[in-house]
Parts: sequence; C-alpha cells; structure tokens
Amino acid sequence: IPLPAYASRGDQIENARVFEEHGWAIALNQEGLKSETLFEHIELLLKNRELREKMIKHQKAAYFSQAAQKIAEALIHCLGMLRR
Repeated sequence: IPLPAYASRGDQIENARVFEEHGWAIALNQEGLKSETLFEHIELLLKNRELREKMIKHQKAAYFSQAAQKIAEALIHCLGMLRR
C-alpha cells in the first residue's frame, strides 16, 4: 500500500505498480481503501497457497534477487580501479 501522490513524490505508487505487474505483490491504493478490501486481500493471500507460491517464484526469479551481491562486486571493482 504505497503512500498517495500528495504525501510522496509518487515513486511509491510507481514502484507498487511495477511490483504488481511483475507478479511480486498485490498493490492497493491507500486513497479510498476500505478495511474490508484490505481484509479481503490479506485473506486471499492467507488462503491461496498457489498464489503465494507463484508470487514467491516470481520474486526469486527477479533480476534483483542477487542485488546485494552485484552491488558489492561493483563496489569492489570500482575500488580496484581507484587503486591503480
């Protein structure tokens, strides 16, 4: 549930949309969100094991799954270039 545009730069809304498009998450808009709708989505995730597993599979297959390792390798490479 990203912050609405008036409370942020709008990047949270865009990030939530990208996560949903890739199957990594379910995005809900905070504006107009009713507690019933939130509860329905939580219940959906709790009861639907297939959906949870599908989302986990998409998350693990994402290009950022090794992001920390890739960042560390890039920093080590840059430090090595500076020492020359």
